[in-house]
Amino acid sequence: MLLFFNQNYPDESLCSLLYRTAKENFMDQLNWIFINFKDFSGENVIPNEVNWLTGIKLKAIANFLGISMNEAESLTYHPVLEHLGLEVKSVEKNPWFLYSRIKCCPLCLQETVYHRKRWACSYTLICSKHKVLLMDRCPFCNCLFDMLSIIKNQCKGCNSNISDYIPTRVDADSILVDFQLTIDHLLNESYFQFDHNWIKDKKGLINALEFLGCWSARFLNKEELFCEELCIGYNGRALERNHLKNAKQIEHAICIYIFAFKILQHWPRKFHDLLRQSEKKNKKEYRYFIQNTVPTLYGSNLSPISSELNNYIAYTHLNLDKQKNYLRSDQIRLITNKFDAGVIESNLIPIYRTKYLQQPVSLVCTNDLFYFMNMYENSISKEQLRMRWNTSAKSTFSLLQNNLLENVFNFKVGPLTTWVIPLISVESFESKLRSLSSNSMDSPITIRNAMEWISPSNSIILMKGILNRRITICISNIKLADSTVSKSKVYHYVTEAFISGGTTDGFISIRELIFILGVKKSDIIHWIKTGRFGSFSYSGEDNIPISTFQYFNDQFITTLQISMENNIPIKKILKKHQIGKISSVSGPKHRDGNRLLFYRQQIIRTFMGKSS
Repeated sequence: MLLFFNQNYPDESLCSLLYRTAKENFMDQLNWIFINFKDFSGENVIPNEVNWLTGIKLKAIANFLGISMNEAESLTYHPVLEHLGLEVKSVEKNPWFLYSRIKCCPLCLQETVYHRKRWACSYTLICSKHKVLLMDRCPFCNCLFDMLSIIKNQCKGCNSNISDYIPTRVDADSILVDFQLTIDHLLNESYFQFDHNWIKDKKGLINALEFLGCWSARFLNKEELFCEELCIGYNGRALERNHLKNAKQIEHAICIYIFAFKILQHWPRKFHDLLRQSEKKNKKEYRYFIQNTVPTLYGSNLSPISSELNNYIAYTHLNLDKQKNYLRSDQIRLITNKFDAGVIESNLIPIYRTKYLQQPVSLVCTNDLFYFMNMYENSISKEQLRMRWNTSAKSTFSLLQNNLLENVFNFKVGPLTTWVIPLISVESFESKLRSLSSNSMDSPITIRNAMEWISPSNSIILMKGILNRRITICISNIKLADSTVSKSKVYHYVTEAFISGGTTDGFISIRELIFILGVKKSDIIHWIKTGRFGSFSYSGEDNIPISTFQYFNDQFITTLQISMENNIPIKKILKKHQIGKISSVSGPKHRDGNRLLFYRQQIIRTFMGKSS
């Protein structure tokens, strides 16, 4: 058990308080306090992890030191990280706060001997109070400091007093002071203050410094990271794979972070300089950066870095307007959830293509994209149109594919096609249909059933007939597909369209004949085989010569044709046939197919000379 307890100093770390408590309790070896703590709580801790403790172990430390849990937590690094909005996945490798390396200001130790939490921040490089560089090793024996060294104020290598060291002075107008005051403001103040055109919060600034510092160290020669203000060099050993080491020497941290800070201060010119140097000197690393790293920035608070790379390519490799900004096509999806990279294939947005480091790059001007988005801001997809009209997928596709609506376009990404339909075009079309609506109609049928009748792929023919007033429509207040049209007028108009198209093409499809004749495909095949379509070779094709249909139609007529051409219900026709008033030439009674077939001229005479 402890006999004496200490109060913490402002900004003191928990490990510092623990060691000072050991000193207060006259422990010959200050590390004994960890043995005492284990005896007290049954928990094992090591010095480097004390300032990172949470949960049960932190509660045990608080009880051991006679302080509250809240007070103990305030001495760890977690409140600062939370203040900055930063998350730590690995305390040993995190970029924000040092784990094992210790920095200090000897002049601060002259005033009071304890470890300040701010010294542990990776970006605290100088003491802004005394305008001196922090130190992380003994200038006499080069021995690294640890927490015990700070509390004892003694180098463990040569036993010299740390507070007697003479640190390097920094000019008041140095960029290092400017940098450190910025970092101090981040750590201490609740509000954010940094004059920059895209960095808007503390986390954004910290992330930018770390990202630019890391990639500058990867791209450049160590001589190019030399800090001229202090004549400090970088030895190239601060990198660990794709990130900076946690345990960086203070000199290396200065070279890296001040270089990154300069890039931000002179954005985007200094960033373009970095890119220019990188693409010439370190193409392998730079190509990896372009291909693998830049896409990970999309949608993050570092997204402007990827956008500025686009501008660099646009300005230097495509000679585009330097007053404008540019996006890679795969970034479009981040600006709008309506479109993705495939929209560039619509030819509605100017696209600038080039090869950069042997990789194809497609850029769009943000002004062009926003203008395009404004035009199509109120737009719907094919599926939304289908739901609005209650039409089938095939019918909706037919209408869109045949330009029923104005200013509609589509683009493909892989096998998928995306349709963009301006809402104003839909509303204009619906308004036009309402102006054509009539309450007077013979043989009504819903548009949905009419489309299925004529085949969904022919739905555009139905709509054209409505628009040119050849097919009467009655608009429903529910869905377009629930509105009604005249069945007889649909039949006559569509039949005319099929025959006209067949005359132009020289052939007519079996599917169209099924509609015109009102029979099954098997019936048509039977009549072809029995010679009623004339003499021609048929081997199962989907189309037959229009002349063969004309030959058939001149001689014969089906039950549906009689009904539609003479406006007589089919039941009445069948009744006349049953009682012998009209005679068929084909059908079950003749053991000649499954459908009734009549001579056209006989039917004309029977129904008072009505023309076909």
